[in-house]
Amino acid sequence: MFLSLHHLVLTILAVSLVNAVTNSDFAPVTVDLGYIVQSATTGVTSNGMSFLNFSNIRYAAAPTGHARFAPPSSPAPTPGIQNGQTAVICPQASAEWINVDAEFLSGLPLTGGPVPNYTEADIPPTDPRTSEDCLFLDVLVPTETFQKGAKAKAAVLVWIHGGGYIQGHKSEVGSGLGLVTTSKANGGPGIVYVAINYRLGLFGWLAGSSFAKQGGTSNAGLLDQRFALHWVKKYISLFGGDPNRITVLGESAGAGAITAHIVSSGGAPFDRAIAQSPYLTDINAGTQEDIYQTVLNSTGTKSLSTLRGVSSTALQKVNALIGGNSYPWGVTELGPVVDGVLISDKPRVLLSKGRYDTSISLLTGHTAADGLLFTDPFIATSNNYTDYLHALFPDIKNASLSYINNTLYPAIYDGSQGYTSQYGRTNATIGEYVILCNTVFLQHAFPDKSWGYNYVVPPGIHGSDLTPTFYDEPQQNVPVNATLATIMQTYFTNFAKTGNPNSTEVPNWPLAKKGVVQNLGNDTVVPAGDTVSDARCKLLLRALSDV
Repeated sequence: MFLSLHHLVLTILAVSLVNAVTNSDFAPVTVDLGYIVQSATTGVTSNGMSFLNFSNIRYAAAPTGHARFAPPSSPAPTPGIQNGQTAVICPQASAEWINVDAEFLSGLPLTGGPVPNYTEADIPPTDPRTSEDCLFLDVLVPTETFQKGAKAKAAVLVWIHGGGYIQGHKSEVGSGLGLVTTSKANGGPGIVYVAINYRLGLFGWLAGSSFAKQGGTSNAGLLDQRFALHWVKKYISLFGGDPNRITVLGESAGAGAITAHIVSSGGAPFDRAIAQSPYLTDINAGTQEDIYQTVLNSTGTKSLSTLRGVSSTALQKVNALIGGNSYPWGVTELGPVVDGVLISDKPRVLLSKGRYDTSISLLTGHTAADGLLFTDPFIATSNNYTDYLHALFPDIKNASLSYINNTLYPAIYDGSQGYTSQYGRTNATIGEYVILCNTVFLQHAFPDKSWGYNYVVPPGIHGSDLTPTFYDEPQQNVPVNATLATIMQTYFTNFAKTGNPNSTEVPNWPLAKKGVVQNLGNDTVVPAGDTVSDARCKLLLRALSDV
């Protein structure tokens, strides 16, 4: 999920632990990780569940200085007890088009134009929590589970946040307490919840041939995630978690990253995955090189070695400008890339060719209007649309571009193509490219162990399913159906515990075969045909492979 749309459209997705009673006056509960001793904040939920929150545990050394643009590494031992009360987020950026779209979808008049003009004057004040030294994670666990230690063997759920690979942090949309509480509803150890930070923007996703030749590490953000997941595998038993039952939960860029891990050369560092609206785009070699050269020029440096010595303040400004000027509409130009090391080809291609980790089970889904947040409202004519396709798909052959333009998404507005306007046509194109078809490709890759959903609660925009996912009762003025939230959280935690979302407490959810998904609505939760065109996604895959 991108920027403050959580606040602008959904009113609240920043759910925190404030709804539980916390107490830090007693002797702290600690866990000894060998390199660090971490203490917890204790609390009790409204239904009487006691829990421990181990906040801001360092899982990797500071990625600064010579470690900037390098793989993550193990942290040095730290003396004393760390209480984790100082929150840290990684440097942030926000695409201008997301701000314009959020305003447009809120009913405000359009401002600016189709090509961004994001300047230093547009950069918001830096959040005081911001630091390059941001590789921390949280662990939330029922006290009873923690006290049993390794014998508890509770399932583990790891949250990987979204934000277009340029924004977000581990606790932006919630604490995970609602998920943990729901997982304990029918007794047993419930789940252990983990949430991670990872490097964003140019700090985590800088790439390009010159960057690599000079010793830079592409996909550093993915490597951070893998490092954190290996940390979970190694240490989670100390919190009562089962290292052999690790499920990742991600939305938008977080789900896109999960997809990248599934097709990675090292295999998926988890056992199960929940991918909500997986956001992935193609960042070609030319764009990667252009961005790297822009970073060098903007900082007055000529090589990676000198770039590593640039002040964090200066680099954060460049990062904000690059993110703000992301183009074309709907795309951020920093994120997972084909590096020939971790990722050998585009994820959708690897999925179609059977080159992925088949050992996992999968739950994936989308919202009813997932593409709207990425749709350029300035495209008013067929010529505008054609120009947009050239910017969106710079590498594919003219014949394939013409096929996308005239056959896959023709200028026919009678509803037969799934749209009735130029705006609807653009929405279908970008929505299926960056998110919707990714859910189809994943479901095809795991036909016998995947479940799909369509979140149809109005307005159904991208990220709106995060509200019930992280709902933590009781709350005031939260725009969510509490019954649906409990059903979704039960599905997700069942899946983390058993590899199947079903149980007697929730409506039956069939496997995602023959285009059947679970419709998650305010009034009903029932199987239905997916609204995403399986046939068009297959044809789009073929067209985008013609480079």
